[in-house]
Amino acid sequence: MTKKFGYFIIILNMILSVAYALPNPAQDPRVQKVYEQLQGQMIWIKNGEWTPYAQTVLKTLSHAEEEGLWPEDYTPFVETLQNADLSSEEIQKQAEGLLTLVALNYISDMKGGRLRNCMFKSISVKPPSIDEAELLTSYVSQGNPGGWIYGVVPSGPEYKQLKQLLAEYRQKLEKGNKGPKASAQQRIQSIIVSLEKQRWFPNPLPARYLQVNVAGFYLKAVEGGTPVFYMPIIVGKTNKKTPVFHAPMREIIFNPSWHVPPSIVKELLPKIGNNPGAFARKGYRVTNAGSGVRIVQSPGNGNALGKIRFTIDSPFAIYLHGTPQQNLFRKVKRALSHGCIRVENPAKLAEFVLSDPNWPLDRVKAQAQGSTTRRVKLDQPLPTYITYFTVFENENQKMTFVEDGYGQDKQVWAALVKAKRNVQAH
Repeated sequence: MTKKFGYFIIILNMILSVAYALPNPAQDPRVQKVYEQLQGQMIWIKNGEWTPYAQTVLKTLSHAEEEGLWPEDYTPFVETLQNADLSSEEIQKQAEGLLTLVALNYISDMKGGRLRNCMFKSISVKPPSIDEAELLTSYVSQGNPGGWIYGVVPSGPEYKQLKQLLAEYRQKLEKGNKGPKASAQQRIQSIIVSLEKQRWFPNPLPARYLQVNVAGFYLKAVEGGTPVFYMPIIVGKTNKKTPVFHAPMREIIFNPSWHVPPSIVKELLPKIGNNPGAFARKGYRVTNAGSGVRIVQSPGNGNALGKIRFTIDSPFAIYLHGTPQQNLFRKVKRALSHGCIRVENPAKLAEFVLSDPNWPLDRVKAQAQGSTTRRVKLDQPLPTYITYFTVFENENQKMTFVEDGYGQDKQVWAALVKAKRNVQAH
């Protein structure tokens, strides 16, 4: 089949009267791989007509914008294929290959492929690498050539809510009845960025996990796929941004010491020099070593990490912890830390994380008394997602918008615009 792709563009232009400069499937190794594995078997056309599976795929692709994808990446393909005269066997083969190509593009986009190769300074999450050809071939081999179109959509409820919100704001933009159209367009951009970030999660999500939303200043504890509670948090300042990453939580430390990072040592040392007595009473110890000055704060009620620290794997030395500065949680905007995540109620969070009848809340609180450090390894690491969403479902089950304080949405939006495939009209 692939040998007959050579005159693809000429044939489509002359016979299908194509209005677009579409790519040649013969030049896409993914398409070649699909048909090599299927030994040339056609997927989408039977007896000179599109199969019901093909009709399902074409219909879905014609509404790609509902997923927050660029319609111009799909409309040219769909219009060409829907208008194709399939009476010719040669045209059937060409149209077959073109639908396979755009189906592979859709799989890639819905698996986060648009930004897979982008580099963002404060985002360490990468959509998992996938083999679109292998995925499509496996679906076809299972006798399910069209059902995959639903399986690639994130299954989480928040994704569905974002899709609905996107539709609503597009209606507002068309009608122009809710404030100035620039504002509606900005909301649409925020929703599209949030939809894209939803595709960075595993699909399906684990039944039990923690999600930190840096932009919204909260964390969400999820059990059985349902939020158990929300909790206010404090995150990094705009010049000390909390990074976005996914990692397992493996340990809880009761009454931790704080080994001050070198970046904060420079900031703290002059303050200690100006008032050494006050810092000594808070448990700070300054030592000189071959590698330079070190500052360690002993466990206690005044410890900067509070009474409980939650350790997660990351290359950033970022973790969750309590704080003695409870008054800061009354602020609306809580980008106040050096990058780590302070939680309002660490005892409640620890009870959830441990999820053990032997660790009820009373025992958690008792363990956090005094100044004796104790490390407790989790029996099962808890998936923890450090995210940045400016559009999300709040604790009242309402979709809400917040400011793009780090300017991250703006960066992601620019990258999405740049990722357009730019299929041009003739």
